[in-house]
Amino acid sequence: AGGRSRWVKLAISLGTLLFYVAVLEPLGYLLATAVMLFVQFRWVEGRTWLSTTVTSTLASVITLILFRVLLKVTLPLGVIPLPVGW
Repeated sequence: AGGRSRWVKLAISLGTLLFYVAVLEPLGYLLATAVMLFVQFRWVEGRTWLSTTVTSTLASVITLILFRVLLKVTLPLGVIPLPVGW
């Protein structure tokens, strides 16, 4: 059972990565990253729903601020409007 679980987690991780690459431009950095992290934390790491939701949301927002605002890196905007000047 342990071996199968490891392969399932690997498949989920690879599928999530492929999903991320495919939807990064249309959905934007913030939403695509939050979804990718949510899947990783919930179904690969086995975290609780609350922990997964809070962690994936905070990590996405913090990294967006770090890269887009502080480092001035151009990231895909997608469907979630950002504050003016970002």
